Amino acid sequence: MKLKISVSLYVWVLFLCLGGCTLFIEDKHVVEDTGSDSGTGDSDDSSDADSDADSDTPSDTQVDTETTGDSESDSETGSDSETGCDYAIELTAEAGNGTTHLEWSVFPGASTYHILRADSPGEALVSIGATAGTTFDEYLSIENGTAYSYQIVADADVAQCENASDIAVVVPCAPPDVEISFFGNTVTLSWESTGASLYTVYSGSDSGSLINSGTTAFLQYNIAGIPSGESVYARVSSNNATCEDGVSSLVSTTPDGCITFPETPQLTVTPDSMLNALNWPASSGGNGAITYYLQASETAGGPYEAMGATLETSAVHDQLINDTTYYYTVQAVDEDGCASAASEEAFATPTDAACRITFCEDFSDNTYSGITSDWYEGDGEICTTGTSTFASLSKAYVSGNENDMTVEAVVDVTYCPLATQSYGAGVAARSGDGPNASGYRLTVDCDDMLRLRSGSTVISGCESPIATGATTADYRLKLSVEGTTLKGYLDDMDTPVFECNDTGFSSGGAGLVVMQETRMCADNLRISVL
Repeated sequence: MKLKISVSLYVWVLFLCLGGCTLFIEDKHVVEDTGSDSGTGDSDDSSDADSDADSDTPSDTQVDTETTGDSESDSETGSDSETGCDYAIELTAEAGNGTTHLEWSVFPGASTYHILRADSPGEALVSIGATAGTTFDEYLSIENGTAYSYQIVADADVAQCENASDIAVVVPCAPPDVEISFFGNTVTLSWESTGASLYTVYSGSDSGSLINSGTTAFLQYNIAGIPSGESVYARVSSNNATCEDGVSSLVSTTPDGCITFPETPQLTVTPDSMLNALNWPASSGGNGAITYYLQASETAGGPYEAMGATLETSAVHDQLINDTTYYYTVQAVDEDGCASAASEEAFATPTDAACRITFCEDFSDNTYSGITSDWYEGDGEICTTGTSTFASLSKAYVSGNENDMTVEAVVDVTYCPLATQSYGAGVAARSGDGPNASGYRLTVDCDDMLRLRSGSTVISGCESPIATGATTADYRLKLSVEGTTLKGYLDDMDTPVFECNDTGFSSGGAGLVVMQETRMCADNLRISVL
């Protein structure tokens, strides 16, 4: 991985050659040519043998990073030690296993480039070499896991700050010493820390065709669900911000296989602000206690990063970025190391909405485990026909004494016995369940009106005509209840059609509502408890 930094420094260059040359770079550093010969790197050959600065033999000169000029000279020259200025030199730094490699752009008129290095953050930069070329490699004194800071200074007769680069930081990384083992049909890779922040695992059933299996911050990685008799080959590489190198030696094993396996988990993911909540039912089958292995990715289909393992049937993935979609799988492993297949991938997108999603269903697969006898599955939606009672709430009902909530759904009134306000369908909040459900109801009525009711009574000022016939279109409805304030939305989920106040109901459940013998279908139901 390359770290590319374009830099801008404003310098004042002055050469004083009185028994030796000292290069002053105002507001940035001072490089003094002492002629010492303690070098650690190899550089490109120099073409100017008459200049000490052109020598490939580096010096141990310390670079003073304190300001050498004054504020008056800064004002006169336009230099700015805080923001710098536009530069021509671009420095690219990359690291490997015990190596660093630098490349930079040519600075017109420069005869020599000085390479400066610091071995830890905050240390003064030291000259470690000089070259007439534009590349530099270092490997003799490089330690893996150490953050090295580099800077390039062009030895050119200019009066601007364009003869230096910004500071690039790289961290070389070492190959892990990987051990491989198996238990049941689960293969485990383990290694000691190399100082890397992440480790990338490559695996496959053929040593010549390894693929990226995922990354982990742990010192162990499990590959579960290996078919009986199939060999596993793997390598692991250290990985940090500037280095993905140090690939381990190839390791392999062949699990014995399993006779019985746990049931494949069915994963659901619910978003919230900066987190996703993962849930799945307990897996049956297998032998003994079941451990669940979780993986996450920001890319559909992976590769995944290991989240860890748990004996529970739920987990929270937090510290996420809102409005970013995350993808997950879960796998069940029993006490014999026998693993189920990975679950189908589930995903969710956390948002900054200050709400807890209680229920969310799009019915796209025409299935819903809680469907009752009075509802049936339609084409990617659920449908029902009401009874002779005034109103019923029997689908996706969230019970309890919840107070503030929003309920959204796409509602299609497919049949109206009569074109009156006694017939219609929609969403309900702070409501009871079953026939004659109480609470607040936002409904599309069969007389082409949108109404908000408190119980069976239309709230004054909270009804509005619908432009098209109630049975000719799908409508997205949202009912928001906060304190005594009620808002009804139609299609536009940002601007309410009306806003009302009522004190009739303080708590209850939420769901879909249908009035009398009206026939309706619904999709994309979302219930949020605030």
